[in-house]
Amino acid sequence: MTSDAAAAAADISQSSLSRVENAVVRIPPNTVKALLDVYGVTGERRDALLTLAREANRLGWWHAYGDVLPDWFEVYIDLEAEAETLSVYDHQFVNGLLQTEDYARALLTASRPEDRPEEIDWRVELHMARQAKVSNGKLRLHTIIEECVLHRTYGTQAVMSAQIDRMVQIARLSNVCVQVLPARSPVGVLGSFTLLEFTVADPSGVYLENEIGALYLEKPEQIRHYSRLYDRLRAVALSPEASVAHLAQMKE
Repeated sequence: MTSDAAAAAADISQSSLSRVENAVVRIPPNTVKALLDVYGVTGERRDALLTLAREANRLGWWHAYGDVLPDWFEVYIDLEAEAETLSVYDHQFVNGLLQTEDYARALLTASRPEDRPEEIDWRVELHMARQAKVSNGKLRLHTIIEECVLHRTYGTQAVMSAQIDRMVQIARLSNVCVQVLPARSPVGVLGSFTLLEFTVADPSGVYLENEIGALYLEKPEQIRHYSRLYDRLRAVALSPEASVAHLAQMKE
């Protein structure tokens, strides 16, 4: 059976199957079940493999936040943890990988008023834990942020001032590039998105998030579309040096 045929029979993409087979990402138990059905694996061997899948997925540090982490975002966190490079465009708020603790708490409190205070605390902890891979240099991060985001206040002005300081600090890391997209920029994008790059052949994917779920796009033509869009955004955004200067000026 070819990988294309196996992926189609299991109702997953071929690139997803490739990442599993190359040990780039952990495999969700539901995908294991689908593949075992396709491959005709039964009995004790099937039970053992399903147990392994469940145990492997418990190893991720983010599973400690399972009570406040929806399944669709848990999949993204898993992919983010395995990615080598992220190219992010944000038009609504500062990305979680750049947020200060106070900004994250103010944003979550405003966007999730139904959550209990302890749930907000867990979500903030999750954002802070995700940032470790950026600060230790294990993830290359290129982020383009709309200028209007920097003028949208979450919390107090002191919170926003500290958030801008944080972005300036992160932008100086050798593995991070921050660009500000001026409000006058002649380019239109319908929503935020993230391009993920891994380390195996045909590794890329595009992550799109909304209020109640997310999409993970893997078809080559979809990836090409968002890659070209990101290139256009990068071309009209302020340079990394000018972006840092613009952020510093906002503090004056």
